[in-house]
Amino acid sequence: MVSIEANIETTGGEEIQRVLREAGERQADLTGAWMQIQKQFQEEQAEVFSASGAAGGRAAWAALSEPYARWKSRHYPGLPILVLSGRLRDSLTRADAPDAIREITPDSLVIGSTRAVGKWWLGVLHHIGAGHLPKRKAIRVTPRQEKRWGDIIGRWLEGGE
Repeated sequence: MVSIEANIETTGGEEIQRVLREAGERQADLTGAWMQIQKQFQEEQAEVFSASGAAGGRAAWAALSEPYARWKSRHYPGLPILVLSGRLRDSLTRADAPDAIREITPDSLVIGSTRAVGKWWLGVLHHIGAGHLPKRKAIRVTPRQEKRWGDIIGRWLEGGE
């Protein structure tokens, strides 16, 4: 039988214990971090819609078909791709929009849109494409965005706001 014993002595151990204890307490309720991530998501989505998809390292959304572009230009002049009434865009850029899904609990964040036309949820329909409708993913989380969210959670656990 082999027995190994290790003793570690350090100064400042109380401070380390306090920081770890507080991080554990903050980990139990990430509401503050989720609120910051929601705000960052909405700001980024506003950039995505303003740039027709081409923001934060994302590729631009597919162009409108020529017939639809002509129709949209006549009936809704100046509106960008994925914007007709503005309700889908608003639901992804404003938490208070009628079609916005924002559910924050201590251990989860859900963001989305309930915007539908008839039986079709617009976000899903554009995300997957259908028939002649090309894919135009309104929500695409990038590695840069994932890092920012990780940084937000890290700061939260360290006691930052």
